[in-house]
Amino acid sequence: FNAPDSVVTVARQLIAQSDQLDYAEGKARGYLQIASIKSLQGQYDSSLLFARKAQEFIAENTLPRLKAEIANEIGVSHDYKGNYKAALENYKVALQYFEDARDTSGYIRVKNNIGLIYQNMGEKHTAKRYFEEAYQLSIKKKFQSEEIMALSNLG
Repeated sequence: FNAPDSVVTVARQLIAQSDQLDYAEGKARGYLQIASIKSLQGQYDSSLLFARKAQEFIAENTLPRLKAEIANEIGVSHDYKGNYKAALENYKVALQYFEDARDTSGYIRVKNNIGLIYQNMGEKHTAKRYFEEAYQLSIKKKFQSEEIMALSNLG
């Protein structure tokens, strides 16, 4: 049993069924799942291709949370490839979409991601500011896992 291959198989089935129903959101979610698996497997170029494919099915001004997840996934792939400028651009887009969707957990996660980029770029003070913002917001909202993530980044 290979979990990533199973997820990709199910995602491809979702895409096929969504295509038959002309259901754009289903196709976008399927491609996003494949992009996530490719990223976890270290296949960042493939991840970017599938994430961009997911973007094609999302209409303007709709589904801000899904748009945020897609932008974040693109940011992650650029991050792992060392393309920090592109990662930051996508993380900042994701941040805005998470805010639009009122998804505080996703917003905090991306704040941490942005902090990590600045840390990797040697901009420690800017990184610390993002980690602090994520930490304070996670305490305010009582999100323990996000609080732990932000706190470990501050350490």
